[in-house]
Amino acid sequence: MTVYTYALTDIEGNGYHSITIGTQTWMRENLKVTKYSNGDPIGTTIPAGKDISLETNPKYQWAYNGDEANAAIYGRLYSWFTLIDSRNICPTGWHVSTYPDWKIMTDWLIANGYNYDGGTIYEFPNKLGKSLSDTTLWNLSNIPGSIGNNDYPEYRNKTDFSALPSGIRLKNGTFIYLGGSSILWETENPFSTEYALATVMNYDNGSIGITNGYDKLDLASSVRCVKY
Repeated sequence: MTVYTYALTDIEGNGYHSITIGTQTWMRENLKVTKYSNGDPIGTTIPAGKDISLETNPKYQWAYNGDEANAAIYGRLYSWFTLIDSRNICPTGWHVSTYPDWKIMTDWLIANGYNYDGGTIYEFPNKLGKSLSDTTLWNLSNIPGSIGNNDYPEYRNKTDFSALPSGIRLKNGTFIYLGGSSILWETENPFSTEYALATVMNYDNGSIGITNGYDKLDLASSVRCVKY
């Protein structure tokens, strides 16, 4: 069994492992901090399911369903406006993943044979979901090559990125998709100023997709940090 030592800690002392993919260094776990890097608290709501639909600049974090046991496993869910706050939610020397970060990563993975069929030619959709996802906690699927299928065992979490199906929180207070989806925020969208980008992995699909269409006010989701 691989033994890991923490490569970094956040301002609260939560430890994170790091992994190298090509020329990049990524966190191996989702962010779980409840404070900005200067020590200011990141807000939350009481109750966890409070409707915030009328707010225009929500800056919050939540454990899924308000259960701290979920935060310990899956990390926390952050509203988009929290990510762009100048106080920074990532540890010093790290930043919330961006569209260029993911583009560099996926291009490298494809070129180096991390598609579940070993292909090295770019195609849409890609076949990288299995190589990036943890082997536990995902809903099961019988779709060939999908994250929730145990086929292609040599490619399951081949990168050690260990993406988990941490779900999301909607602005009306509903928590959904635990076990089914990993949706990781990106802070830069070269395609739109109105909508946010996120990297999406689903249990019944074999690809990872960068989705340009999330309303910045509509949901809270997970975060991975990348080293500068």
